[in-house]
Amino acid sequence: MELAKGNVKLNGLNENEVRWVVDDVRKFVSREIKRGRKYDAFILDPPEFGRGTGKEIWKLEEHLGKLLEDLMILCDGNPLFVFLTCYSDGFSPSLSERILRSYISSKDFFTKFELKIPESPGNIFSSNGACAIFISNKLSLHQINLGD
Repeated sequence: MELAKGNVKLNGLNENEVRWVVDDVRKFVSREIKRGRKYDAFILDPPEFGRGTGKEIWKLEEHLGKLLEDLMILCDGNPLFVFLTCYSDGFSPSLSERILRSYISSKDFFTKFELKIPESPGNIFSSNGACAIFISNKLSLHQINLGD
């Protein structure tokens, strides 16, 4: 959370305008649906495996689909963007994009790429995960640079 708060400051944003939530995502999303709240966009960086405070178990392969289904309720099926990272051997960039496409009915902009980390100072990189992004045409984007 401290890294996120530091990024807000680095980007010249007001920390008081950001809603900081530390909670089990499935419980939080369920409560937000019951409250009738709406959201415009989602940034997802789920773990491959995790345990909640009540010993709930999260498994990426088993629970990501239901989470995306519930998130689409929170945005009436029309998100402005969805950013999904997956750090699991079972999730390639192509699979991550296909998963997003299966929950987002819009055919606007989708892209995917590998997440890489340097292994040595000689710029040798190894794949560390996958990223898939959906961006609605409702957003005004002048340039999208996702790197190499």
